Amino acid sequence: MSRTIHVALLFLVVQAVACDGTFSGTGAFGFQVRDDSGVGCHDDDGDGVCVPDCDNQDPYTFPLAHEYCDDKDNDCDGLVDEGYSVGESCATSEVPGCEEAGEYRCEQGQAVCFPRADEFCNGIDDDCDGLLDESDGSTAEECAASGPGINGHCSQGAVACSSAELVCAPGDPIAETCNALDDDCDGTTDEGVTASCRPDLPSDGLCNPGVYTCTGVEAALWGPCVGYVGPQLEICDLLDNDCDGDTDEGLECNCLEGDSDIGCYSGPEGTLGVGTCLAGTTRACTLIQPMPPVWGWPACNDTPPTIEACDGLDNDCDGTTDEELGLGAACTVGQGACQEAGNIACVGGVPACNAVAGMAAAEACNALDDDCDGRVDETPADACTTGAGLCERAGVEICDPMAGVIVCSAVAGAPLAEICDELDNDCDGLVDEDLDLGEDCTVGEGVCTREGTFLCVANVVTCSATPGSPSVETCDDIDNDCDGDVDEDLGLGNACDGVGLCGAGVRECAPDFTVRCSTEGGGADDESAAEACDALDNDCDGEADEAFALGTYCWGACGEGGFECNDVGGLRCSTNSGGSEHNPVAETCNATDDDCDFAVDEGFGMGSVCGLGVCAGGLTECDGMGGSRCSTGPGGSADLSDPETCNGTDEDCDGSTDEAFDVGDACAGIGECGAGVLECATVATTRCSTHPGGSDDESVTEACSNSLDDDCDGSVDEGC
Repeated sequence: MSRTIHVALLFLVVQAVACDGTFSGTGAFGFQVRDDSGVGCHDDDGDGVCVPDCDNQDPYTFPLAHEYCDDKDNDCDGLVDEGYSVGESCATSEVPGCEEAGEYRCEQGQAVCFPRADEFCNGIDDDCDGLLDESDGSTAEECAASGPGINGHCSQGAVACSSAELVCAPGDPIAETCNALDDDCDGTTDEGVTASCRPDLPSDGLCNPGVYTCTGVEAALWGPCVGYVGPQLEICDLLDNDCDGDTDEGLECNCLEGDSDIGCYSGPEGTLGVGTCLAGTTRACTLIQPMPPVWGWPACNDTPPTIEACDGLDNDCDGTTDEELGLGAACTVGQGACQEAGNIACVGGVPACNAVAGMAAAEACNALDDDCDGRVDETPADACTTGAGLCERAGVEICDPMAGVIVCSAVAGAPLAEICDELDNDCDGLVDEDLDLGEDCTVGEGVCTREGTFLCVANVVTCSATPGSPSVETCDDIDNDCDGDVDEDLGLGNACDGVGLCGAGVRECAPDFTVRCSTEGGGADDESAAEACDALDNDCDGEADEAFALGTYCWGACGEGGFECNDVGGLRCSTNSGGSEHNPVAETCNATDDDCDFAVDEGFGMGSVCGLGVCAGGLTECDGMGGSRCSTGPGGSADLSDPETCNGTDEDCDGSTDEAFDVGDACAGIGECGAGVLECATVATTRCSTHPGGSDDESVTEACSNSLDDDCDGSVDEGC
C-alpha cells in the first residue's frame, strides 16, 4: 500500500478538524488528538494523528503506518526497518562464493542487496556482480605510456586494468595537425600537414589559393605560402585571368601578328607602382589558337599583388608592409617550464616568434610542465596500492600538485568491523586483532566451566573448550546445575524448624551439601547435643538413639538379649541388671550366667587345676548336670581314671587309695607273725604287713618240732 493511501485512510477517520489544523476528539485508529490539558493538539505533519505521533513532522510516520526501509520508525512501534533484514547477508549474484557477499541496505524504501566490497583490479569478482575488474575507481587516470612503438600523442596514456594488473594503456593516434607534435604516433612530427593560403579565393580560372606547409618548428609552424595566384586583369589569352568564371570577357582580343605593346599590367587598378607591383615589359602578339587561327596577347610579365609575405615588402601592394602578419605581437614558444615570451617577427620569410624555448627538465610533481610536453605532472603510472587489508585498492602513482608529492591514485575501501576470518577487515594492517584469539577463555557456568583458548571457527570467535555436564543443584555454594545461580531454589535464609530437640532457625547449607536448619548440628545456631539413649533426637539428625544400636543382639548378665536404653541416657543389654529381661536364678555349672552377675559358673572353680590320684593335673569343668568335675576325673573330658586295684595308687581318682581293699586296716598276724596292717600283696589281693613278703615281715623259716607256725602260713611244722 502506498504512503498516499495510508495518509488518506487517516484523514477519512478523523472526526473533527479545526480550520487551523488543530484536532480534537479521537483521530485515526482511535488515537487521541487532544493533549492532556484538553486543548486540541496541532497535527503539524497533517497525517491525522498528533497524540501519540512519534514524529509530528513526518506525514508518513504515525502509529500503524506502513513500515518502510528508510532508517525510520514509521509505525511508531519502537523498531526501525523491522521486517527488511537490514544488515543481513545476501547473495549479490549466482557466482559461487558470493552467497553472502552482500548485505541488505535501504534504497528507496526497500531493502536492496549491496555488495560489501568494491571492485578493484585483481582478476577477482570482488563485488560479486558477475563481472571481473569492470571498474575499481583507479582507472582512467592519466599516465605516461612508454614502450616500443609508443610515440608522440600515444604516450599520453590512461590507467587501465589488464590481466588483473593496472597498466598505463597508450592513447589512440589522432590525425596529424601542425603543432610540432607527433599526433598520429608514427615517430614523425607534422609530416604532410598543409593548409590553404587563401581558402576564400575563387577556384575558377588561373587563381590558386597557394599552400602553407607545416615546418614542425614551434616558433614558426607554417612555412611561406607557395603557388598562390590571385585574380588578375582579364587579358586576351583564352584564360580566365580574373577568376570570375569567364574568359576574355569585355576585351577585343584580336591583335595582328607582329604587334607589340609596352607596360602591360594585370593587377587591380591603383596597385601599379605600389609596393612590389610593377608593369610588364614589351610583349608580342601571339597565336593563341591554331585553328581557326586566333591571335591574342600573352600573359603580361608584370608583377601584380600577391599574398603579403614576411619580407619587409608591400607584397599585396596596398601601401602597407607586412600587415596582418601580427608582427610585433606578443608570442611564446615552448610549453610548460620551457615556454619563453617574445614577439612575432619575420624569420626566413615567414612570421615567427623570436623567442627561444627553454631547456626541458625531468618532470617533477609541482603543478608545472617541467619536461615541456604539454602535460603537467604526468607520471610513469607505476603500480601502487592504497589502504590495508580488505580496504587495499590498486592504482598508479600520480602527482598531488597541492602537496607536491607522488600519491597513489587508488582510493582505499571503507573499513568494516573486524571479524574472525584471517582477513584485515578494519584495514589497520592487523589480522583478526582485538578478538582475543589464542587468549584463555572459559565456557559454561558453575561446575560446567571449562578453560580453553579462543579460536576462529567458521568466521566466529569460539572458545575451544566444551562446557561440562550439569548436575542437580546441591547446597555447596557452587552452581551445580550450571545456570549461573548458586544454591537457587533451596530456600536458603528462609525460616525453619530444627529437627528433634533443635528449635527454630533459618535454612543453610550443611557440610554434606544438604540443607539444614541453622539450629541443627554444626549450624550457625547449633542447638544439638550429643545423642543420648533416651528416645529423643538429641543431635537433631532426624533419628532418636541412632548411635546406640537399640534392639541389636547382646549377651547380658542374664544371657541373650537386645540393647536398650538405661535410666541415665546410656546403653545396656536387656538381660543386664535393671534390664527388661533381667531374670537371675541360682548359678549352676552350665557355661551360663544363671544368676546374672556377669560371672559364669562362678563358685565352681572353673579352669582351676584339679584331679586326685592318677587324675591329678586336670582342670575343673562342668559335668553337664549343673555340677562340676575334674576334666581328668571319671566322666571328664580328659578322663584318666581306671577301676581301683591294690597297688598304692588312686586309680579311680576318688581321693582314696586302694579303698576297696581295706589297706591300712589293722590285722592279726598268723602264726608267729604278729599284728600288722593290711597291705597289698598283688593288685587284686592284700596281706597283713607282718606276713611273709609284707612290709613288716615277721616270718621265718619253718622250724620243726616247735609246734609253731614260724613261716606264718597257717601250718605248724609242716614239712618236718
